[in-house]
Amino acid sequence: MLVNAVSAHTGGGLTYAAEQIPELAAREDLDLTVLATQPLADWLRKQCPGLRLREQPRRPVWLRTAWEQAVIPFLARQHDAVYMLGNFAALAYRGPQVVVLHNPLHFGMDGRAVRARIGSRRTRARVAFETLAARASVRRATRAIAVSRTLCAAVEEDVGRAAGLRTITSGVPALASPENGAGGRSYALTVANDYPHKEWDKVIAEFATELDLPPLLIVGACRAKRRRRELEERISRLPAGRISLLGAVQDRAAIARLYGAAVCLVAHSRLEAAPLTPYEAISLGVPVAATDIPAHREACGSNAVYYDPDVPGSLARAVKDAARTPATGVPGELMSWRENAAAVAAILREAAVG
Repeated sequence: MLVNAVSAHTGGGLTYAAEQIPELAAREDLDLTVLATQPLADWLRKQCPGLRLREQPRRPVWLRTAWEQAVIPFLARQHDAVYMLGNFAALAYRGPQVVVLHNPLHFGMDGRAVRARIGSRRTRARVAFETLAARASVRRATRAIAVSRTLCAAVEEDVGRAAGLRTITSGVPALASPENGAGGRSYALTVANDYPHKEWDKVIAEFATELDLPPLLIVGACRAKRRRRELEERISRLPAGRISLLGAVQDRAAIARLYGAAVCLVAHSRLEAAPLTPYEAISLGVPVAATDIPAHREACGSNAVYYDPDVPGSLARAVKDAARTPATGVPGELMSWRENAAAVAAILREAAVG
């Protein structure tokens, strides 16, 4: 199998590839050749010493897309099937291929609503092109995998019940319970990168004005250095410690400790496919306040306090309610990564034999 993971270098796509590929590589029924960029390439070298890995340079999105569409069909001829992890099929390749869909921006009514909010004309044009390519990929691929039931339903809104579309829910890596437990909880926590649909500005504004809320700690990468400087300047005008930007944290043990000291997790987003942070929080006994969107309902079930992001003050009320609500520590039904890899391996073999 040829595995194309060159798009997996940040956010959820990186987590998906970094957790799933080692489980696929450990299976005796698959022989993988993986294309990857940094930091995934180094991670795979450590986790899978015998893996056949072809490291690729990081390229701008347009150049990476052109490279994938031109080169993957040529490389794929040497393999039984190609596995495309980054939302898009190799459209010129006529052989067996499986594509993973995990960007909800490309599909459904909710995706269209979020796309309409994108401010930059250039970004809107790029996302519109990606949306067309993602829909074409569902039709071109031998099999397309949606990472949640919510995303699968959104795909079917636009392309109908495609014969090759399957739902295999994303796996969830286990987090070890932190030693400090619930005793030192002192802040509300947000774990998300600074994408437009995460609405950091709205969350920051709510915590800046509602001073009876706990302090807010934001864990995640900013879109750009200039954006981080702007946020830091805004936060500097608030009382000391009111809001803190920690930046990206890759170490899983450190993430667990941050959850363990949180009054609650604030899962604020307009759109998700398979949100993992609420699931992680619940599994560690951390209460969750989440925007009332289908993907959060799928991940959390009754284990969250939901709020409407368009209703002023609803976020603050949800945080207060969540902080007073004992967490069950029993998350919804999601797969382990080993179970996820077993299901994906079956799809890959199915595609390869036609």
